[in-house]
Amino acid sequence: MDQRTKLTVLHDSSGFTDFSNEAQDFRRDAVTIDFVDQDHLYIGYHKPINAFYVMLNAVNATPGLLAFEYYNGTAWEELVVSDDTKVLTRSGFVTWERVEDSAATEINNCELHWVRIRFDGDAPDIVIQAINIIFADDNDVYAEEPALIDPAFYPNGQTSYILQHVAAKNKIMAELRKLKYVKQTEDGQENINEWDILDIYEMRQAACYYAICQIYFNFSDDPEDQYWAKYKTYEYKFEETFGLGRLRIDINDDGKVDEAEKRPIKAMTWSR
Repeated sequence: MDQRTKLTVLHDSSGFTDFSNEAQDFRRDAVTIDFVDQDHLYIGYHKPINAFYVMLNAVNATPGLLAFEYYNGTAWEELVVSDDTKVLTRSGFVTWERVEDSAATEINNCELHWVRIRFDGDAPDIVIQAINIIFADDNDVYAEEPALIDPAFYPNGQTSYILQHVAAKNKIMAELRKLKYVKQTEDGQENINEWDILDIYEMRQAACYYAICQIYFNFSDDPEDQYWAKYKTYEYKFEETFGLGRLRIDINDDGKVDEAEKRPIKAMTWSR
């Protein structure tokens, strides 16, 4: 696991518990958390972010509310989010518009930019598989290929296509690095990572196509069967969509959309 892309995930319930390692991986080390009324979950990174994905193995079955906040340098302010998890009752994206006044602050001896989530009400026995990022999820797959809502297509032992979505993210990041996307940090020039993409939805369709092509590839038994044909169709769709994409990158690694970053900085091309 790449430690440079790991979010810091802390549960504060009369003391801090660090779930960062468990929350990074979409396949291993799920963690069960009992949230008590007014508990906080802190999600931090070295710069501001504007999205993460929560994968749940056991969801919240207790009605309640979540309040999202960020630190502005002097106080915690409300953060208006789009919570596709619906108060952790399902897996989904949590996204928000980037704020200009986010400031780092020290929580449990870690000075980071934090999103703080407060639970209003008890929420016991929530099993979190991961708090990380992907670029598309199963809902995108179902919208494109409704037949894939059938669990018969899930890989053995899986209840979703999450590993295909992780593969799509990794594929896209590998291709972007081949295209020489870089950022400038205090230590010099570095390859970008997934948190440097200023708007993950710019890669959403390409990620969806790649996940679908992998689903059909894994389901195919013969290059002549219908699933192989579907695989090739979506592989081409991925290449075409990715090749036409334009991407905004956090080239100075500050987590904010600067003037030079408000427009796409590079056109991607494929040679076939």
